[in-house]
Amino acid sequence: PSYTVRSDFMQPILEILAERRLVYLNHTFDDVADLEWACDKHQDVMFVAGHFSGVINDLALRHPNLRDCTCAAMTPSSVGDELRRLGRSDTMLVGSDFSQVHIGFGLGMIAYADIAEQDKRSILGKNAMRQLERVPWFDATAITTGS
Repeated sequence: PSYTVRSDFMQPILEILAERRLVYLNHTFDDVADLEWACDKHQDVMFVAGHFSGVINDLALRHPNLRDCTCAAMTPSSVGDELRRLGRSDTMLVGSDFSQVHIGFGLGMIAYADIAEQDKRSILGKNAMRQLERVPWFDATAITTGS
């Protein structure tokens, strides 16, 4: 059955995620009003939309706990065009299924985009690292030292 992040059964899940400052990834958020409600109510949860959407990026400008995944950005210029429209790259994360498609499509639309290198780095990993750093048990030094 259909549900939204405002559905009753979702509340204990979101409370646990908020307590642990974790991420809630959803394929799509069809009900924008319910998503905004959840972003406001559960500010310690990072909500990630699993399919590229200008609507989600617009909402992410107002909700610091919302990000948009580049999955399903359908044209080679989609990410660059969206970055230019927004004027910033901190709302986007490289898509979780980028490895399932041709590298020129998934990573290529970021790597070969006519955008600043810093924006490419942000979308390809730095934005995700900032989200991981919110989680109390995350240790960034383990990534750089291999421990």
